[in-house]
Amino acid sequence: LIWQVEQSGTPMATDYTRYLQQTRQQWFREQLLKAMAQQDIAVNKKNYTRLIDSLQKEAQQTQLLWIEQFMTTKPDVPSASFIILQYIMQAIQPDWTVCNRLFHKIKVDETPTYYYQQLKEKLLAQHNQSAGAMMPDVRLRQANHQPFSFSSLQGQYVLLDFWASWCGPCRKEIPAWKKIYEKYRPQGLEIVGISGDRYD
Repeated sequence: LIWQVEQSGTPMATDYTRYLQQTRQQWFREQLLKAMAQQDIAVNKKNYTRLIDSLQKEAQQTQLLWIEQFMTTKPDVPSASFIILQYIMQAIQPDWTVCNRLFHKIKVDETPTYYYQQLKEKLLAQHNQSAGAMMPDVRLRQANHQPFSFSSLQGQYVLLDFWASWCGPCRKEIPAWKKIYEKYRPQGLEIVGISGDRYD
């Protein structure tokens, strides 16, 4: 298990090292490890959870403040995209509103960097999963090999059920789904079961 990797020799590595040091990432990690080692989680679950949440919140606020300051001086360097991407990947609950605002401050030339493209994709994926977002028209293959498209259900309420025939609890829920479907179908409910089984 690799806990820490240090890089040097490039402007991006220098910026990222400064980010880690000035946002006290090592200190926060040590505090989390100390909390995990000292707390009797079974007995003091509320206190433990409160401490962990507090440390994570403080760490994320510190990171975002640093990135905000960094973006005022270096919005045009590849490090900007890379550091925001690292924040998103490491945060328990990233502040997506701030991340989107920071993303739009990045200045890119005609050829966006790999990290810029990755960050753009992450933010787009998150936006597509947020409440009220338009669902992409996913196309699937039915058990009878006929194509199925979610656009065919436009204007209806759709409940997705991910299941598999080898999953006992999944099969056990089928009668309950049938009752729900019968009750709410007149209001426009459709249930789409997406199976983990393989159909060759």
